[in-house]
Amino acid sequence: MEERSVREIVRGAGERSGGARRAGQSFLAGRRLRALRHCRAGRCFRGLPLLLLCLALAFSSAGCGEKTAEPVPSEEPGRSGRLRIGIVFDSFLAERWERDREIFTSAANALGADVIVGNANSDAERQAEIVDQMVSDGIPVIVIVPVDSSTLVRPVERAHAAGAKVIAYDRMIQNAAPDLYVTFDSGLAGKYMAKTLNERLPEHGSYLVLCGSGTDHNVSLMNHGFSSVIRSDLRCLSSVYCENWSDEAAYEYLDRHQEFLRRADAVVCGNDMIAEQAVKALAEIRRAGQVVITGQDADLGACQNIVRGTQTMTVYKPIELEAGNAARAAVQLAKGEKVEAVRTVRDGNREIPALSFDPVLVTRENLDDTVIKDGFHLKEEVYLN
Repeated sequence: MEERSVREIVRGAGERSGGARRAGQSFLAGRRLRALRHCRAGRCFRGLPLLLLCLALAFSSAGCGEKTAEPVPSEEPGRSGRLRIGIVFDSFLAERWERDREIFTSAANALGADVIVGNANSDAERQAEIVDQMVSDGIPVIVIVPVDSSTLVRPVERAHAAGAKVIAYDRMIQNAAPDLYVTFDSGLAGKYMAKTLNERLPEHGSYLVLCGSGTDHNVSLMNHGFSSVIRSDLRCLSSVYCENWSDEAAYEYLDRHQEFLRRADAVVCGNDMIAEQAVKALAEIRRAGQVVITGQDADLGACQNIVRGTQTMTVYKPIELEAGNAARAAVQLAKGEKVEAVRTVRDGNREIPALSFDPVLVTRENLDDTVIKDGFHLKEEVYLN
């Protein structure tokens, strides 16, 4: 395979699809329709028909009940001899997954592969069905963002029995021996959050923890990282899981336990959607901006809140690295080529070859030099208010 960097591949794919600054640059907020505003601003893949793009974003989850979506358009979709790669997402509720999909697809297309996209809509059983269908359809490589890290053992076994390769994307598939794991370091993300509290909380300060889904292995890794460096004098008032990464569940919990919110010096949030609900709950008791708030994913709303001073930090993951490298690895595996892993990570039973990347701690001080400089968000969007 021609030696080209992932950045070159993604950039070239974006240029062919209409000269986007970066592949997927403004695919923001998925089903929440905030993406429509950015489309109207003309920021999304300027060479594509604007109306079609907005409709595609707004209704990206309309086919959630189907086993597989139609192949994402490529230069000549479905032409004889082109590889097919499958990718099955947990859901598109979180802002970042739209971006992952677009960058992954663009990179795979540029390398000569069509992409079949599946959406489990946060349903582990449905995800297993989609994987099984892709295996039946003869897809040689299937990339999976697991809904539940522990329930895909049988589907992965069936995929391997059929000769297909499986890549665990962003989250490890536990005890299933996937062929490759592509991820950011979740333990480091947890350490970043603890570091923020260590630097900003008073002696004997207190905090709440709103974790992500209990079935997401990354949550346990992040919690372990956090616990390994948090100051011993700080006190945890309460720690809860938000199943399926539900930000609504996070808000409901905070609304029912305002006594914790009134006492806490910090709220540790598993991602930026949860952090947004923490900011909302604090605003309702007139404490927004007075409490340290951590988050993850560098969502647009979180970056705006950092500028306003109502969120303290987020963990930025340059998705081009993860999605672009995952696409390249998927194509290599489909061609029978070896993927050069940088490390191994245990899936519970075995050491799995892994491509792992370090996330970036983002605060008000370095927001411009990271998220904005990289083109992850546009400056006028972040400083909108």
